[in-house]
Amino acid sequence: MDAGGAGVRAGRQPEGGDLMALDMKYNAKGSIVDGSLAKAMPEAAERIEQEIGDMAVLSIRQRFDRVLRNPTGRLRSQVRVDRVGDDLRVVDGDLPYGAWIEGTSSRNRSTRFKGYATFRTVAREIRTEAVTIAEMVIDETVRRAR
Repeated sequence: MDAGGAGVRAGRQPEGGDLMALDMKYNAKGSIVDGSLAKAMPEAAERIEQEIGDMAVLSIRQRFDRVLRNPTGRLRSQVRVDRVGDDLRVVDGDLPYGAWIEGTSSRNRSTRFKGYATFRTVAREIRTEAVTIAEMVIDETVRRAR
């Protein structure tokens, strides 16, 4: 904001008391005022979702590399970010054994194998990093909008 021509003048209140008033002229300009930042935010939100999803996919694949005992590569290759309605979701490609590997199938209740909880573990880890990712994307968006 550019304060050009500020001044103080004395005046009278309608009831007869003294009143101090401040006259100020200013020029407001920039990304907040002209709307360019507001226009850029939906794209930033999409980018935040995509970057968090990509990070989750990478983390899930890395965890599969560590925990799977006899990996064929099929499960790892099916993990991806998909659009579901208005949201992005990390999915396993609807493999028939995906829920069993995760440990969320009814079959896990009746067998010794309780699953690896990979998606759930990575989701907890990503939640702690999501704020940092969002801040980086928003900072970059604000810088570009200036």
